[in-house]
Amino acid sequence: MHPQTRHRLRPALDTLEARDVPTGWLSSSWMTRVAPAPAAPAAAVVSPVTPAPRTVTPHPLTSVGSPMVAYLEAHLGQRVGGGECAQLAVEALRASGARFAWLTSTTLDYAWGAGLTTIVGTANGGVYRTAAEFQPGDVIQFTNARFRDGTVAVHHTAIVAAVDSAGHVTAVYQQNANGVRAVTKNALDLSQLVGGYVKVYRPLARTPLAGRFQFTVVNNTGASVGVAERAGTAWASYTLSRANTAASYEIRAWTTYGGARPTIVVAGHAIAVDDAGAYEIYNSGGGVAIRKIG
Repeated sequence: MHPQTRHRLRPALDTLEARDVPTGWLSSSWMTRVAPAPAAPAAAVVSPVTPAPRTVTPHPLTSVGSPMVAYLEAHLGQRVGGGECAQLAVEALRASGARFAWLTSTTLDYAWGAGLTTIVGTANGGVYRTAAEFQPGDVIQFTNARFRDGTVAVHHTAIVAAVDSAGHVTAVYQQNANGVRAVTKNALDLSQLVGGYVKVYRPLARTPLAGRFQFTVVNNTGASVGVAERAGTAWASYTLSRANTAASYEIRAWTTYGGARPTIVVAGHAIAVDDAGAYEIYNSGGGVAIRKIG
């Protein structure tokens, strides 16, 4: 970069890969194991503990819950991003006007907004650390979670699809669950959590900032593709792996000055970036190209 422009234009690259999120954290770890053999009859069925009634601290509803549900319903059965669980949450948040660049290396747990509560698995079932009522569009982060039926979620992300009259989760949207790298909607009962823990977050509305561009890029071709980005005289380059892999997708971010706008260049094709946009690398009739998809 020319020294006179170094302090006017600074690319800040936030990705789903090595610098911000270690590669090993990317894959969903949700699977259904064979149910364990039952214990002695007297202990085979244990009712979950119901926390003593307490005042629920109200959390403000956001304007993004309904758009998130609409987005997820529209994508049922489809692969979003590179097929990973966290990539589904990022895209649903992005498309709904919420803050979506939450993935950092500061914690093994992804944080997705305002924390509502943590639910800890015990032998008697899931116990809320603080009472909370959830709503569709809230995001759940599972860590070493084990359920009474043998289901395990080592490191997984899902989005609340439905709740009951008490605000308890009854169904979730998820991706890369049970080996299905597409969006599904499944029943979930957190009272059956017997190990590990889950955290639930309320999405926060995104506030645009002058010169700040956050966006996502996915490669939906069958081969790895080199990508270049530039804004003014600053530039960056990276490679996205083939479609339907964790490394086929990235969150990108630039901070620019003086009105500069980032541009993505793939195989000689260029497209100017919009803040909160989503971009797809695809096979066109004339070869590899790039387009905006959201």
